[in-house]
Amino acid sequence: MKRTVLFLLALASALVMLPDVTQAQARRIERNSRQLDRQASRMINRADYYTADTWGQINPWVQQYQIQPVRPVVETALRTANAAERVLFGFKDPNATADVWFYDYYTYSPSYYTYSENTATDYSGAVRYYDSNNDGVYETYGRYRDSDHDGRFDEFDRYDFSTVETKDDFDNSPRDSKRHTVTGTIEATKKTQVNKVVSLAARVKQKDDSIVIVDLGPDKAFSNVGIEASIAITATGYMERIGEMNILMAETATISEKEIRIQRALPSFSGTVKEVKQIKIDDAPHSMVVIETQSGNQLVDLGPVDALKITVAPQSQIVVYGVPVQSHDHQVVMASRIDLDGKTHSITRWK
Repeated sequence: MKRTVLFLLALASALVMLPDVTQAQARRIERNSRQLDRQASRMINRADYYTADTWGQINPWVQQYQIQPVRPVVETALRTANAAERVLFGFKDPNATADVWFYDYYTYSPSYYTYSENTATDYSGAVRYYDSNNDGVYETYGRYRDSDHDGRFDEFDRYDFSTVETKDDFDNSPRDSKRHTVTGTIEATKKTQVNKVVSLAARVKQKDDSIVIVDLGPDKAFSNVGIEASIAITATGYMERIGEMNILMAETATISEKEIRIQRALPSFSGTVKEVKQIKIDDAPHSMVVIETQSGNQLVDLGPVDALKITVAPQSQIVVYGVPVQSHDHQVVMASRIDLDGKTHSITRWK
């Protein structure tokens, strides 16, 4: 692997230094150079999230609680269906002429942006999960950073959950590290399907007459707000490229002087906590639990111990929201928030 990395870096340098090229050739060389640099970086900055030592501590639970392995996706028909579902965006009626200012549906990989209160206009990092075979269980995630604070993520670390080699499209990665705020008047709203969840999009006209599309997350959060055309709105979040459109993925929205904190839809399940254990992951102790659900026992990673401000005890009734990942042959849910004792608690996994 080391020789491959050195080769990629050398080839990238050689491409940059080629003499007497046209502008088109120069752009192509620069693009190839960036691609080679990214490939080299991915090969260097790569690690297993759950190491062999970590899994050695988890495996006794797998045996004790008879946790079932993830079924491999092997059926041709299922693979075909999954491939069709990987279409990222579109319209249900390709011939529609009305209400086409935003897509009827799109899919979106679970993503998390982090920022410091001292630099509220910039994100310090971003994390995105990747599901190479689109079976709903994620094999890797990328962690991105803006090292020179120029508004673009330029450093990348890859963490693998699965031992199976994946062919993820890491070019579909966070780019813009700026935290954007849009202020204007709602011209129109539209319900759209995002990862099969009904979400609300707003077409916002700013004071300079520019138009920004804002994804406001699950529409049920706005059922009592009375959101409609001509209402003023301020939304803050991160910009994403969906198909041919740049949209703001809102984290907060203020409408009629009411601020709403937006929680993106995640897979969820409920059950009874069977056992709690601390396991060292990425140089920090994490809380791991086994939860008994109607469909069987489930492993859950509740994140760093010092980030979990509540006590999760055996026999507790709990609802878990999070991203399912595949480690070895089993599924582990990376919890983002939990409902416990009638309250919702967010889990800060990254800073």
